[in-house]
Amino acid sequence: MGLVRLAKNLMALSRSSLENPSTSLMNHALWLKEAWGGGESLSGVTVNATTALQYAPVWKAVNLISSDIAKIPLLTYKREGEGKTRDVNHPAYNLLKNKPNPWMTAYVWKQLLGHRVLLRGNFYCWIERKTINGVAGIPVALYPLPNEDTYPVVVTDGSNRQRLWYVTRIKDRLTKLLPYNIFHVKGLGDGLEGQSVVSNAKDSIGLGMATQKYGSVFFKNGAGYTVALEHPGRISEEAGKRLVENWNKMHQGLDNAHKIAVLEEGMKASTLSMNHDDAQFLETRNFNVKEIANWFSLPPHKLGDDAKTSYASLEQENQAMLDDCLDPWLCNIEAECRDKLLTFKEKQNDSHIVEFLRQALLRADMKSRGEFYTKMTTNGIMTRNEVRARENLNPLPGLDEPLTPLNMQKDSEAKAKLLKNNIRRMCKRISIQAKKHKDAQELWKWLSEDMRTDNWTVVEDALVPAIELSSNEEPILYISQFFKEVETRLSGEKDLFDVPEVLIKQIMGAENGKTVDTAEHSDNSN
Repeated sequence: MGLVRLAKNLMALSRSSLENPSTSLMNHALWLKEAWGGGESLSGVTVNATTALQYAPVWKAVNLISSDIAKIPLLTYKREGEGKTRDVNHPAYNLLKNKPNPWMTAYVWKQLLGHRVLLRGNFYCWIERKTINGVAGIPVALYPLPNEDTYPVVVTDGSNRQRLWYVTRIKDRLTKLLPYNIFHVKGLGDGLEGQSVVSNAKDSIGLGMATQKYGSVFFKNGAGYTVALEHPGRISEEAGKRLVENWNKMHQGLDNAHKIAVLEEGMKASTLSMNHDDAQFLETRNFNVKEIANWFSLPPHKLGDDAKTSYASLEQENQAMLDDCLDPWLCNIEAECRDKLLTFKEKQNDSHIVEFLRQALLRADMKSRGEFYTKMTTNGIMTRNEVRARENLNPLPGLDEPLTPLNMQKDSEAKAKLLKNNIRRMCKRISIQAKKHKDAQELWKWLSEDMRTDNWTVVEDALVPAIELSSNEEPILYISQFFKEVETRLSGEKDLFDVPEVLIKQIMGAENGKTVDTAEHSDNSN
């Protein structure tokens, strides 16, 4: 009844009123057909957004694409330098991720978006805006509008300028709305409205529905040959009708298949040969599945086609699905979110972006994920806590810094790290020895007489290769400096923790052209 009332209202409008530029509102029959997105196909089957869903491949295609769109999180980010972070305080964040309106979750809203834009070519939402903390125009809800009652129009005003408006029906009254307040995702079309896939594919869908109906009737009539009954004499028209009715009651339908017939009065039953179309209708149905898959840019096996997939893994299959089918829709939705849900300043400064978290769709098996994470962490691309977040695990202390492989560090950093580790090992060795001499006098005697003799060879083997990589100076000068630093600290009952840093500054300074005062390093192992 609502459509009838709307058609009457539209018919009452004059030519100067708001109307769909592509179809006159006075032609209400054509307008109503377009509103439902379809029409009569060449096969004679009526195809529209409602009847098309009764055809299994269309249902699966629409359900698959809209559900995939719905399950990918749609997030609002704030740019920070070259990176970005989730802006949980932005008004659009909660609308798109959790609750776009009081009666819909984000999943249901996105699924409805996919359903309508695929079947009808357009998805319309009214954006409720409020003034919050003195800031006007804050989006607080997204309410879907019915496609049959909503459409865009271009109107020429008194200054001969064209302006875009949206028209919808609110409480049985046609109302025009600013485009600023309408969230409109459109499919392929003229830029103003999207075209319905169902309208364009009505002949393909109609053929599939007709084939489906043919198969149902085929089995209803026994799934066999057509039978002709022959009588040796003449029978009346009424008797012939009764004979056909009785025969059909006995043999029509699957439950009556293979029943034995008893013929009287010399009658004969002759079978008519099955034609080619009867024998091949299953092949026709299989071909139609491929055709529907093409209309929706889906791999045919996603709709149940028995052809083998060419992908080696689930990850590759999902990536192909994302690239060929989903990503154009995701980009379309992201662009509309940016245009209608961000402020003019945010768009002008490019400070915020709205993006789908596409990684949620590309979840590989455990082995593949493990190999991927290993490469990403060892190459310093991801931190270990970022990997844990991907796997829905809590962060752990000390795992927020990216790892840097030794062969990927800067040359000076790699040399310094190697030298530091070797010096630290030697400091630890001597510290353990020093703790055995608890008396201060005994410790002083060991430091002055035996410490160098006991450790010179080991320290030389550990430090000379690293020093030669880091400096052109004679390594023995730095080994002597190492023992001098150690003696100074241990005799003063101090720790050796800063010895590596002191020596590295001297050695790396020499590499950069700064010379070391060799007068202080005249000591040697003798």
